[in-house]
Amino acid sequence: MEAQETFPRVISVDDRTVEPPHVWRDRLPSRYRDTGPRIVRAPPREMTFLGGRFAPVMGAKGDDGPVGHWWVYEDLHRPLTRLDTAVGYDRDEIRLEVITYEQMRPGSFSVPDRLADMDVNHAQSALCFPTFPRFCGQTFTEASDRGLGLLCVRAYNDWTVEERCGPEARGRLIPLALVPLWDPEPAAAEVRRNAARGVRAFAFSEIPPHLGLPSVHTDHWDPSLRACDETGTVVAMHIGSSSRMPPTSADAPPAVGSAITFANCCFSMVDWLMSGKFERFPNLRIMYAEGQIGWIPYILERADVVWEENRAWGGVADKVTRPPSELFAGHVFGCFFDDAFGLRTSTRSARGTSSTRRTTRTRAPPGRSPRRWGGADGAPGAGRRRADRARQRHRPAGADPGRPLAALGPAPARPGRHPVTSPAQWRRFLMAEREHMRTNSGQVCDPCIRETAMVDTLRDVHERSL
Repeated sequence: MEAQETFPRVISVDDRTVEPPHVWRDRLPSRYRDTGPRIVRAPPREMTFLGGRFAPVMGAKGDDGPVGHWWVYEDLHRPLTRLDTAVGYDRDEIRLEVITYEQMRPGSFSVPDRLADMDVNHAQSALCFPTFPRFCGQTFTEASDRGLGLLCVRAYNDWTVEERCGPEARGRLIPLALVPLWDPEPAAAEVRRNAARGVRAFAFSEIPPHLGLPSVHTDHWDPSLRACDETGTVVAMHIGSSSRMPPTSADAPPAVGSAITFANCCFSMVDWLMSGKFERFPNLRIMYAEGQIGWIPYILERADVVWEENRAWGGVADKVTRPPSELFAGHVFGCFFDDAFGLRTSTRSARGTSSTRRTTRTRAPPGRSPRRWGGADGAPGAGRRRADRARQRHRPAGADPGRPLAALGPAPARPGRHPVTSPAQWRRFLMAEREHMRTNSGQVCDPCIRETAMVDTLRDVHERSL
């Protein structure tokens, strides 16, 4: 299609991988073969998804119902479901049901098939979040045997780096590490171990207290964050990494949580902006996968108001010395895959600052100024005048006092790249893609492959491995 031919290929920061059965079987010590994660075939006895919680119950051999593949680990029984890999299926056929590996598209777990699917799907490279470990490794965090859990985390990372993102991937699959969230010191060690072999992102929870872990307002996470600060590792948080979608009631249907999936990202981002972590760790970067971006301008405006007017009694005066919108500009990536409102809003109000770092960027798509798309290279201009006034009061001695937030125009296209000059072009591209997916549903990849915000720090790993 014309849109596919015109636009450069996408580097996705929110794909999925379904772990093949051998990941832990081949990498755990032999004494854990019968207790580590393993695949069995069984029918479901019951399976519900209400109030933001998925509750499957595995049936016994001989029970009625369709047979699917289940991961078994300690007392956990987790099925593979059609929601895990819906590619090639019509929307009305995507139901909460168990499936087998044979019933999913091979690109879900096979590297060569995945690369072929990415070619069809106009994707150059992709960073994938896990399935069985869940978005930030909650499966191992909740396990009773922490020693085995750590071995499982390390085995997953070894499989990711050595096999999934190894030579067969030809530099197109970008690794995302897990860490043992239950202990920040081994977590920091795992960040450093993987950074040494080119991994530049690890998965974290939007709201750790939902997992029974300390919040980012404590110093509990400082060893891990220091490791990220020193190695340039991005803290990647996916919607649902709190093990729950935003609920309104215990009996709310899944559609309710699906409509407000951004909410946990919203709460989380305010936590980080008011935590003081970005000032303690100046090279720290965080990103929100599948969180969309349309909500960000108002939150930044409100956060700036609170910081400017209420910080004396609000508990942040001694640790947050710059406006939250300025911290966002240098430290936060907002990622989207289908957010026309967010594109319109960020384009009307995009601003940049003289102090913004450019070592990592959010771009959507390549060739377009990331500052116009609400990423870590420029924040939407919510609360701009308040932030300007506050910055004059808190600007370090000797800094230029006359550099306000300035509106930025589109950046020049890179050589050989098509310049994307308006959100309307991107919306037309998305509409063309939807039609392409509708008419070729058996040939294209999961729509989640189309997360369109791209992190250059992660992209560098891809380029270095080519």
